[in-house]
Amino acid sequence: MSMIACVGSVYAGGLSFKEASALAEKAPHDDGYQEKWDAFNNGNKLDEKDGCYAKTPSVTTQQVLVIDKAGFVTEVVADIDNPKSQCFRSSYLHVQFPAPPFAPYYLRLTMAAMQAAQPGSSGR
Repeated sequence: MSMIACVGSVYAGGLSFKEASALAEKAPHDDGYQEKWDAFNNGNKLDEKDGCYAKTPSVTTQQVLVIDKAGFVTEVVADIDNPKSQCFRSSYLHVQFPAPPFAPYYLRLTMAAMQAAQPGSSGR
């Protein structure tokens, strides 16, 4: 399973993916906050807990999380609408992460397709 995060459509919220992605690209990046966010996300296995990678496993999806000043994810905007993006939206929406250094904080995630096991491998 692979998740790539970088700061920087389908969700029926206020932003399209194109708009959210552009805001993520323009927004300042804070490495210290990124480390705190990664630690919280990985410690709670948020990207794994609901089995989202296995839904539409051959497809990579991109998401932008909109995080408010208290650290709550107020919006999750995806580049495509499929079972994987819907699952990740449910996993992240309304979760409270550590408070960001400024808000709104736009966090772009790439939820990679699952790697197929190679012939003769144990799949680990």
